[in-house]
Amino acid sequence: MKKLIFAFITAFAALTVTAGAEGLYRFENSLDSEAGAGLATPASTVNNALGNGGAAVYEGGALKLDGSYGLNLGSVGAYYEVSAKVSLAFSGGTSTLFFKNMGSSSSEKWLGVIFQNGVPNVWSHDGNAFRWAALESKAENCVGKTVEIKYVENMGDARLYVDGVLAASGAVVPGGGDLYLGSTYWSADALSATVDDLAVIDRTFENFGGFPSVLTNDIDLSAAGEGVEWVSDRPEVLSAEGKVARPAENTAVTLTGTKKMGPLGDDIVREFNFTVLKAAQKVNDDVVLSYVFDENTSGVVEDKSGNGNHGALFGGKTGPAFDGVDDYVEMPRGLLSGLDEFTIVMRLKNEIAKTHQFTFCFGSGTKEYFFLNTSRPDTNTLRLALTNNGSGAESDVASLPGLRDGETVALAITVSGTEAKMYKDGVPVAAGDLGFSPSELGDTTDNWLAKSPYGDKYFKGEIYEFTIYPRALSEGEIRDMHYSEPEEKGWISGAEIDGNTLTVSLNRFCMVSAVFFDNGGSVVYSTTSKVSDDDLTAVFTLPEGTIANAELAAYDPSRGVITDRLAVAAYGGVAAYSAYDGSLKITNTTDSDLSVAVMAAGYDGGALTGINAVTEIVPSGSYVVVDDHSKEGDRLLVWYSLDSLRPVTRQR
Repeated sequence: MKKLIFAFITAFAALTVTAGAEGLYRFENSLDSEAGAGLATPASTVNNALGNGGAAVYEGGALKLDGSYGLNLGSVGAYYEVSAKVSLAFSGGTSTLFFKNMGSSSSEKWLGVIFQNGVPNVWSHDGNAFRWAALESKAENCVGKTVEIKYVENMGDARLYVDGVLAASGAVVPGGGDLYLGSTYWSADALSATVDDLAVIDRTFENFGGFPSVLTNDIDLSAAGEGVEWVSDRPEVLSAEGKVARPAENTAVTLTGTKKMGPLGDDIVREFNFTVLKAAQKVNDDVVLSYVFDENTSGVVEDKSGNGNHGALFGGKTGPAFDGVDDYVEMPRGLLSGLDEFTIVMRLKNEIAKTHQFTFCFGSGTKEYFFLNTSRPDTNTLRLALTNNGSGAESDVASLPGLRDGETVALAITVSGTEAKMYKDGVPVAAGDLGFSPSELGDTTDNWLAKSPYGDKYFKGEIYEFTIYPRALSEGEIRDMHYSEPEEKGWISGAEIDGNTLTVSLNRFCMVSAVFFDNGGSVVYSTTSKVSDDDLTAVFTLPEGTIANAELAAYDPSRGVITDRLAVAAYGGVAAYSAYDGSLKITNTTDSDLSVAVMAAGYDGGALTGINAVTEIVPSGSYVVVDDHSKEGDRLLVWYSLDSLRPVTRQR
């Protein structure tokens, strides 16, 4: 499948402010703004039809509105904030504190911050006949009180605060318009109150904050609201419409936005400096993206696959280290969209144990996401989870234990449809059904390494490699990826089970992981031990329950590469389970060669219908890999004596 070639922009330079459309009015016998370049300097008065109004009235250093006039505060964009201290003497019915006119009176497209029988709320009208809607307000009656009312609106998302407490929130009709205090365009609902410390802030360009950032193909310039003019100094790379043409080399671009405020206020001008990353060098169908973090990683981590799926670094991050404070990587949007099968492979070192840190996340907000947590609180699990309806609806695949402090591991996650599997250092540790495919999350916008959408702690440690493949790699491919042939002298010299203790003897310093299986072949427990040069042994305590066998893996912690493997039987000297695709791995831990029988028994309604058996010679201290000779519905058994008869991992 051909990969989408994404366009990415990362901003490294500063945001320049040349004028501000805001005002702070203290009403000390004047309508002058103290903010310099205010919305209206001075503000002008209007009547309830928004025509010319009478003179302003001041009382005790505040503005006294008597229902006969209001103020024209100028125009705002789709993202703005307005607040004031209000003393409401009486309010029967409806009176309007702030009114935003987004059209003519005939279209009736407007928004009002109002008092309804003394209770603050927000009403908005979409311009369709008399269709208006109110938010659900939790505020109390404000008659006879002095309260601070603050209203914040961002692209149709509305928040109303009373004395700093959120009183109402929800969706309103979005759009910029002319803002008024105490008046509407109809001759009713005027405000009678004393108003002081009126503040108006137009945040038109603040949706473009938080640089550096990674964006794809088209920049959504509409996020700045209506009425903004854009100019690019490199229109062949980045046009004023937000179209990106990938250059042959990284190219610096300056994008300038201007919001015309008209005669009542100065224009708002913002300047953004970007580097547009170079185009994809090729189309790689085998890999979606491949990041390598080394000492040269700074500003941007380039996609080694050649597909151009570069990532932007935040928090001043350099090299492979993530500080756990604000370091993270923002990847392109929609990376997993359309991939019903994929594999994520990463090599990392964890430095925070048992926290709600996301190692990676693909999602959009806190409702829809797919993430990996390498060390979950309380349960200390390695946990992969998926949801399309918030944290309460997460389905997961988890394995005990999670990563330990300072532990370097290679992790692989495969997803095929709804089925997910996790591998640690090439060894399968967990599998399960996620309920639906992560590809169904669609064009995800929050694709991060080291960051959570919930404000949890950032991942702390080191990430050396991160790769996404557009297919589910096989168990053999993952094993080979994280396995190197042992040296002539193996790293593991032997292992012995005595009671509930497994003692592993080694020839040199290394890390040793142990995965314990029950009679049915399911993973019961997995753990890792660090072996020092002074004591070349690793001691594991077997978990409770029936443990049939264990698989050990020794690996070099400096490279995270497996160097040796050994299967250990908990009883009978034979460990048998399907560690290889479609085959059985049978290990002999005794001092003698054994003739091991593999029997596939068929049943119908509990009655034996047939037996298919083969015999294999398994040398002492070695293993063989054989076909299981079973058919659908067979029960598979391995034995070398009647006393050792036992089921193995793959029962169908």
